This record gives sequence, structure tokens and C-alpha cells, in this order.
Amino acid sequence: MNNSNRQAHTLTLADVEFDQSSGMITEYTASYTEIIIPETFNHIPVVAIDEEAFSRCDLTHVTIADSITYIGEYAFLNNELTSVTLPNALSTIEDGVFMGNELGQVTIPNSVTSIGERAFSNNQLTDVAIPNSVIRINKGAFADNQLSAISLPDSILTIGHNAFDGDLLESTPFSASALEQEHTLTSIDVDFNPETGRILQYYSSYTNIIIPDNFDGMRVTEIEYCAFRHCHLTRVVLPHSLTLIGNGAFEHNALSEIEIPHQVESIERDAFANNQITHVDIPNSVKEIGYRAFAENGLTSVILPEGIVTIGNSAFIENSLAHVTIPDSVTSIEYRAFAENALTSVTLSNNLVTIGEMAFEENQLTKITIPDSVTQIGEYAFNDNELEKMTLSQSLERIGEHAFDGNNLDELVVPDSVTSIGRFAFFDNELTKVTLSDSLREIHDYAFSVNQIASITLPDSLTFIGERALAENALTHVSIPPSVQVIAKDAFDFNPLTSIAIHSPTVSIAPNAFPEHLLDATPFSQHQLTSPHTLTLKDVNFEAETGTILEYFARYTEIVIPNQFNGVTVEAIGSDAFRRSKLTKVTLPDSLKLIGHAAFTDNKLLELEIPASVTRIEEYAFWNNEAIKVIAYNRDTQVDYAAFASESSDEEGDYYGYPEDVIYR
Repeated sequence: MNNSNRQAHTLTLADVEFDQSSGMITEYTASYTEIIIPETFNHIPVVAIDEEAFSRCDLTHVTIADSITYIGEYAFLNNELTSVTLPNALSTIEDGVFMGNELGQVTIPNSVTSIGERAFSNNQLTDVAIPNSVIRINKGAFADNQLSAISLPDSILTIGHNAFDGDLLESTPFSASALEQEHTLTSIDVDFNPETGRILQYYSSYTNIIIPDNFDGMRVTEIEYCAFRHCHLTRVVLPHSLTLIGNGAFEHNALSEIEIPHQVESIERDAFANNQITHVDIPNSVKEIGYRAFAENGLTSVILPEGIVTIGNSAFIENSLAHVTIPDSVTSIEYRAFAENALTSVTLSNNLVTIGEMAFEENQLTKITIPDSVTQIGEYAFNDNELEKMTLSQSLERIGEHAFDGNNLDELVVPDSVTSIGRFAFFDNELTKVTLSDSLREIHDYAFSVNQIASITLPDSLTFIGERALAENALTHVSIPPSVQVIAKDAFDFNPLTSIAIHSPTVSIAPNAFPEHLLDATPFSQHQLTSPHTLTLKDVNFEAETGTILEYFARYTEIVIPNQFNGVTVEAIGSDAFRRSKLTKVTLPDSLKLIGHAAFTDNKLLELEIPASVTRIEEYAFWNNEAIKVIAYNRDTQVDYAAFASESSDEEGDYYGYPEDVIYR
């Protein structure tokens, strides 16, 4: 840096961006480190400095002209200032203005009435003179400095939390013990908008507070976003005039109790999250409890009013509630609303329609009655409880994935209204007796796996039995009704089956759905499946939106994959789609562009033609087809790592590209 950069330089228009209409410097564009900000640029008064205008500019010294009445937030943030001369017309030092510098001392002009949050934090201050004009010092204003003593003028009415380090305030009216005394807030303590009735921000450090119904005759009706967040409050009395408690209004405090006024209509997201509240009585006026409104407290009881409509996502998550009654006005319980509590009993609304995902996950419920109004039970809704008895709604249509996973149910009656049972819905219970719905169409993967079912009647409405849907039970006989179209892999694996009856002549049976020897006496014996078979939609899970085959359901070992299913072009084969399917021959379609990760891993393919349309073959696509011979029609196809390798591949080269003996045509 040249010598001119080491001397105080009076700024000109060449050094800054300057808004002539407002007289505001908006950006510093030069590289001088010791500067003087003048009163005018070309006879135009300089009256303001914009937010962050001089931040991160390596400044070491600055003199600010007396004409300047406003310096925006963080205007000189993160420089190397060792000295600063402030203008005598300045009334407010905004938030973070000189934060992150190296100031050793500072003189605050007599014009200043308020010092903003962290205004001088992270400096090297050993001495500061605060004039009699100052009435408010905000949170962290002088935190992280080297002050050993502080003298406060009598003019100061409020000091924010951690305004000074350590115990510097112990001998002042703002000592820790003084701030624990009950204090009724005044307009000095808060940023209050009289036009809207909103408290926008809390400035003081009092921890035991009463919020009045009005400030200077103007009613308090709303507490705004994060107004009292992280304020170390131990007690708060809310005003009777209050109608709304905003997002995060009292989040992250130490409140052990709270009384909600009877005019409040909405408690918004995170309003009281992360406190120590043990009981709350929600008044009848409240219609909505927002996302995480009371999350992570110590609630052991809550009273919900008749008339409440919405209980938001995670509203009461991570508490210690033992019982809750959901009033009849509630039609939906949202995602994780009461998850991770200690609930042993729940009384549900008689008008409840939907129980959301994970709504009661990780509790201690032993029994539950789902009212007949409920049509949907979401994923994981009652996962990881201790349910032994349960009565399901007669209007229930769908039971979501993992809905009752990890409970102790021994008997189950699925109402006739139910058409679909989701993946893992009753996984790992103690079921011995199950009565299925006469309308049931789909039993998805693992739905009843890991139980003790010895006998089950599959309804004539059933079309799909998913992977391991009834695996690891005590079944000795199974009868497949004529309606069933697909039985997925391992559907009845690990049962002591001695006989099976298959009444569907066109059912697609995946590998290991049944013990092979039991299929020998049926039309689905292995020798019947070796003739080339052109796949249909019954044989695969096909995603029409992307043209991707996601899963193979059948047991045919020689297959032809067509160019289209119902007029939709086959463009991709998804990850693991044909993995471990005992395939000996496959004909790929000319429309194919992508063969996904491990798509044909662990088969017995001997010969394979890769169409010219294929642009990429992903990792491990044909892994462990040891004797495979490849014919390729496109030398530019991207072949990823180990696409054609196997466990017996010895050389590093075997893991890259096509096999060495590939034939190009």
C-alpha cells in the first residue's frame, strides 16, 4: 500500500457512492485506511451513512463530520479501527455500527440517546464515557471488550441483556438481583408501534415482567416476531388486551408457567418453544396453535378448548404429556403434533378426519380408539408406542406407512372401508389374528412382517401383495384369491408353509415369494417360467412420468422389455430394478437411454446386447453376472465404475468400461 493510504484522507466523490438526493453515502469504493468524512461533496451536504457502507474496508481511523445525523446498522463492521470521532448531531448509534474493530476508547457525544445492539461489541475498549443524554443501552452493546469498570449516568432507564461483560453492573440499579424483581414494562423497555398495537422488540434485561394493556394510552394487541426471544425471562404476565402472539415471540426463555389471555385468537409458530412450561390452559378464544408453538417444554398437561380448529405441525412435540383430549372442533392433527411425549391415553375428536404423519409417534399409548370420522392415518402416526388394543374407524380408507410399526398389537380387525395398507404399517407387532377388509386392494411391502400370524384369509378384492408383506410369521397355508395380480419378492418368506393354493391364473409371482418346491405343483413352477416372456405392466412397477421401470415383480427368467407400456416409452431402468431376479436372458428396448445403479446385479445373464440408444450405464449395473458376453452398438455410451465387473474380477481394468471382449456392431 502506498504512503497516501497511511495518512488521513478527506473523502471526495471519487471515493464513494453518494446519493445526492438524500445526502447519504451508500458505499466506500476507495482503499484509504485513515479517512475523514466531510460535511459536503461539491457543496451538497453529507447527512447520512448507509448500512454496511464502510464495513470490511480495513479502516484504522475515521473522523465523521458533525453534519451527519444518521449512521446505519453495521456501517463500520469488521474493520481495524483504533479510534473514531463521532459527530455531535448523532442521536442514535445503530445496531452493530462499530462491531468487530480494535477501539480502545470512545467518546459518545451528548446528543446520543440510544446505543444499539452490539454497537461496540468485539473491540478492545478499556474506557467508555456515557453521557447524560443516553436513556437506553441495548443488548450486547459493549460485550466482549476489556472494560474493568463502568459509570452509568442517572439518565439511563433501560439496559439490554449482556450489554456489558461480567459483573460490571452489580453496583448499579441494573444488577442481576435488581433485574429479577417484578417489573411492569414502559415504552422505554420496548419498541412499540401505537398504530398497530404491536410490540416489536424488547430492549431491557428484566426477567420477571408484566406487559401492560397499554403504553401511553395505546392498547397492546399483538406481540411481534421474536420480540422477547432469548431474553432469559423467568416469568411474564401477558396483557388482557392481547389478540395475537407472534412467531417465536417468547422462544428460548426460562418460563415455567404462562397464562394465555382470553382475547388471544392465534398462537403462532415457536411462540413458546424451548421454555420450561409445565402446564398450559388454552382459552376458548384461540382458534389456531402454530408450528412448534409449545415444543420442547416440560408440559405434563394441556387443556385444549372447544372451538380450536388447527393444531400445527410439532405444536407439542418433545414434552412430557401423559394425556390429551382433542376437542370435537378439530378435524386434523398435523405432522408430529404430539410426538415424543409420554402419552398413555388420548381422547380424539369425534369430527377428526385426518391423523397426520408421526402425530403420536414415540409415546407410551397402550390402547386407542380411532373415531369413525377418520379416513386417513398418516405415515408413522402411532409408530413406536406400546399399543395392545386398537379400534379403527369404520370410515378409514388408507393406513399409512409405518403407522403402527413397533407396537404390541395381538389382534387386528381392518374395517371394510380400507383399500390400502402402507409399507411397514403393522411391522414388528405381536399379531396372531388378523381380519382383513373386504375392500382391500393393496398390502404393501413389510406391512405385516415380523408378527405371529398363523392363519389369514386374503379378500377377493386384493390385487397386490408387496415385498415381504407377510414374511416372518407363522403361516402354514396360504390361499391366493383370483383377484391378485402381483405377489412381490419374498412376500411370504420365513413362514413354515406346507401348502399354497393359487387361484389367479395370471398372477405375477416374484422370486422367493414362496418356497420353490411348493410352486412345483402349480402352473407357476420354475420350468414354466423359462420361455421368453414380454413384460407387461403387471410384471413391473413403471413410472410413466419419467418412463422408468422401478421394480420387477415377476419370476420369468428370460424376458423381453418392450419399447412402451400403454403408449408410454420406456427410457430408463431404475436402480436395483431387476436385482437378484434369476434372469438368464434379457432383451433391452431400442428406446432405452439409461440403465441405473445395480439394475441387473446378481443375475445369471450369459449374453447381452446394449442398444445404440443407451447413453449411460451406471455403477454396478450388471455386477456379478460372471459369464456375460456383451454386444454394444454405441462406442460413446458412458459406462460407469464396475458396471460389468464381479467379485471375481482381478485386475483394476476390469472395473472400468465394457468387458475386454465386448463386440461392437
